[in-house]
Amino acid sequence: MVLCCSGGYTEIDEQGARFFLSFFFRLTVGRPFPFPVFHLYYLRPNSIFKKDNDLAPLIIGYNFIGNSVLINFDRSMKRLNKNDTLIFSIDKELKISEIKLSPPIFDVITLALTGTIKSDTTYSITVKKLLTACDSTTILSNDEILKIQKPRQPSIGDIIINEVLVNPSTGGKRFIELFNRSRKVIDASSITISNFINNKPFVSPYLIFPDSFLVLTENPTLVRKNYNSKVLIRSFLNYKLPAWAENQDTIVLYDRNGVGLDTLKYTKSFHNPLLANTEGVSLERINPNKKNDKSNWQSAAKTVGYATPGYKNSQYLIDTPSVSSTFEDPFTLLKPSFSPDEDSFEDFLQINYKLDKTGAFVRVTVFDANGRLIKKLYDNEALATEGSLIWNGNTDENINAPVGIYILYIELILPTGGLQTFKKLVSLTTRL
Repeated sequence: MVLCCSGGYTEIDEQGARFFLSFFFRLTVGRPFPFPVFHLYYLRPNSIFKKDNDLAPLIIGYNFIGNSVLINFDRSMKRLNKNDTLIFSIDKELKISEIKLSPPIFDVITLALTGTIKSDTTYSITVKKLLTACDSTTILSNDEILKIQKPRQPSIGDIIINEVLVNPSTGGKRFIELFNRSRKVIDASSITISNFINNKPFVSPYLIFPDSFLVLTENPTLVRKNYNSKVLIRSFLNYKLPAWAENQDTIVLYDRNGVGLDTLKYTKSFHNPLLANTEGVSLERINPNKKNDKSNWQSAAKTVGYATPGYKNSQYLIDTPSVSSTFEDPFTLLKPSFSPDEDSFEDFLQINYKLDKTGAFVRVTVFDANGRLIKKLYDNEALATEGSLIWNGNTDENINAPVGIYILYIELILPTGGLQTFKKLVSLTTRL
């Protein structure tokens, strides 16, 4: 835990923190501190405090108390003048009457508002002044806009389990991705996760907007790095997940009243049977509006790195798949010719695809006009439901292929074990 002082930081352990906070709270308020509540809103965020300044400061979430908005950060901030209400502005006839940085950790900004906060209205808070943390990192930039809305209680099926990694690669971390498929704004602190044996603490405060994702993991930075996730780190929360067995287990989301919001009973057979190794491969929900059985789950595609934490699943398919066991030709060339001469103009060949089924694999082989093998471009690549394949014009010997006509031989391996083949003629050219 870190306390912010005018000269920097003072670090104390949690036992020392509890003694300090109890003393401070009793001194100022006249009664003991409510530790369970404090642990949820304050101690948890600071237990993952980052000392390396190259990590962007994180807004943990928002919370509403009466007619005030509390903005939670993952680190202590520099002191603010409580009368400096011009740091922020808010729209829709609301006004900020007071701004306060809450002691003793100084990681929560409270905005007191005048006007009525409506539960079905989204408000925009605009930052008018650069805000920095005690370690001099930028918390909020000029003209940055924060979207807030008063959260509502989730109903069954509002928040769903959308993706889960139960068997991470060596050195990796598990994660679960939640998706808000409702029209409500839902506070993550109203949700807990269970394996039917142990219920974990409720999630930290975080507003999940409609059609938005939230990733829970014990190491957000590592998960984002391992799966090259470009989404903001504020879409990830540090959370100690329940223990899950690799072969089969049950994951349950509960609300604060113990009502089950969503349940996933998975087995290892949910993975694509064509995958030889599922270590580090997440399971993705195909259609967020369909039930949680085996037919609605699939292994994440290799083309996205075997997981999509924080954004649309690679196996996402909202439309009803066709009954046919074969595909019409799903591969199209963006352009039938390309000139890989590093002039930033048509330097690679792009093969777009869109499938109406999940779990397909692909092999792509390049031959020249005389039928000679030039390049094994893709070999048993697990495909998403849509995406692109790329050829940069090099050969298996990693040299540039000569100008000429080439044949792409595409083999689409179906999840049922069937095979379909397609051919494309392409022209490799050079600028005169």
